[in-house]
Amino acid sequence: MNCRDINHLLDINLHNRLTRAQSEAAEQHLASCPTCREEWANWNVIAALPVPRMSAALPGRIALALHSGATAQQNPSRRPFVVGSLVLAGAAVAAAVAWQIAQSDREDTSAQTTSSSTVASVMGIDVDVQQPAQPEASPNASLKPGAPLGTDASDVVPLDPRTIVVLKRPEAAADAQAIVVADQCHDAIVSQLRTIAGVKLITGGASRPEVARPNLLPAPDQDIGRRLGAGHVLMISTENGCRATLYNTQTGMLDGGGMYGGPQPPTDLNSFARHMMQNMRDGALTDTATMIADARTTLFDAALSDEARLEGLWKLMRPSDPGAIRGAFDKDVVGAAVQIAAKSANADTRESLWAGLRGVHDPQLVQPLLQALVSDPAASVRRQAATSLHTFLDVPGVREALQRAAAEDPDSEPAMVCCVESVREAADRAAVADDDFHSWVRSRLLDADLPPRSRLFAMAPFTSDGRMVHSLAKVGEDAAGIVFDIGRREQNPQVRRLAWDVLRSAKPDPTFVPVLLGDLNNHPDEYVRASAARLLTRHAGSAEVREALERAADDPSMEVRRAASRGW
Repeated sequence: MNCRDINHLLDINLHNRLTRAQSEAAEQHLASCPTCREEWANWNVIAALPVPRMSAALPGRIALALHSGATAQQNPSRRPFVVGSLVLAGAAVAAAVAWQIAQSDREDTSAQTTSSSTVASVMGIDVDVQQPAQPEASPNASLKPGAPLGTDASDVVPLDPRTIVVLKRPEAAADAQAIVVADQCHDAIVSQLRTIAGVKLITGGASRPEVARPNLLPAPDQDIGRRLGAGHVLMISTENGCRATLYNTQTGMLDGGGMYGGPQPPTDLNSFARHMMQNMRDGALTDTATMIADARTTLFDAALSDEARLEGLWKLMRPSDPGAIRGAFDKDVVGAAVQIAAKSANADTRESLWAGLRGVHDPQLVQPLLQALVSDPAASVRRQAATSLHTFLDVPGVREALQRAAAEDPDSEPAMVCCVESVREAADRAAVADDDFHSWVRSRLLDADLPPRSRLFAMAPFTSDGRMVHSLAKVGEDAAGIVFDIGRREQNPQVRRLAWDVLRSAKPDPTFVPVLLGDLNNHPDEYVRASAARLLTRHAGSAEVREALERAADDPSMEVRRAASRGW
């Protein structure tokens, strides 16, 4: 740990909840650095100061003033979220800013402004409201106005669907480095969101790390959005390096823009932020009719590159009104997509086109998909063509073509053991009717001649075609025991991890606990330890299991710490 790490711990008020290993590293650095030691001591003195209580009606009144569009002047280079400095409001302290705004009794009322925005502090948030550069577009009609919670009638602020509260949420298991990455991701995303005309941003706040599942906005954060009159709350989490989740403030549910973030931290934060901004704009901040019209214009513009036209197709997959998707994929749209796939030299573009058309039941797709399955030189394209052909199992010749590919395609081994099918696997799966899916899964599980990975993969908690085994009992009462037996015998860590992940859809079985405890305590692969921890959280009533999960809070892997603390 170095001076920069210590300063970051002070900025985010993390030093009160370090793991044992982090505490030891901090103590070693403080013992050798008098400057950091002095700053650490000063911080603790200031953080101990009492925080004055403000009027409960004050947040609503300030939000109303912001909503009216008041502006002022200030140095535009100031960051709304203060890092590396202490800001006192009366006797309040900056420690109340970091990750603590849900506590309504910690409110900073100092007002500050910029040349293009209004900045003030509401309920502990250092608010930076971007003013629209031009008249606002039509709001999403699906968002109904609502009243802020916990305010008087005179303090009610209508919910503006184009006002977004941006909050940062650290995981309880997050270390300093993970929070640094999430901070950088937050800044990149906010920068991109400011390019959307008519959108007003309220930035600089944070949510408690102890939260419910990510598909539902916690009530305190929903209350913050309502008090500020924001139709949306965007939560930026440390999960996967950076996860951005857009919620509808009125309902607390995921909104059209949804959730963004992959299994690994983004390698290019700016590209990730641009993609996220585009999805959010099209999915939640633009009315459906306008978005569909713009997407069709892009798709039909032959002067654009294939990749640019492909973006138009993907926009049609994400209308804020789910009922509009089928009407958007008319014969002209499908025909244009097929033409691009036929002439594009880029395998990624061809694969994405077939993926974008998956589930669209248009007869003109059958022959191009069959041709791609048989002759496309890229395995990734043949795999996607097979998956999309599942829609046409009732068309003569399609099932037979899939069965031939399952037996003869040269791509017989998966590119990634954990999560990518081979073309043969994809074709075999696509040839199975929905009514026969669970029977097919069981037949693979019972086939001892198949490799262990092939026996398990059909039950994986991720899917290429939307079909999943939500309950292992549907595969058979003995399925969980068979999966466990495969997992405990397996030496390949990716396959062993897959077995434990599959068991998450089974009922907890205490007879599995000793093996899982052994993996959590001793397995060299961090992802196997994490998968074991997720299963063990369901047995936390056992003192032995509870102690093991508590010890896992000091595991060097953030993935393991995360799994042990929340179980999902």
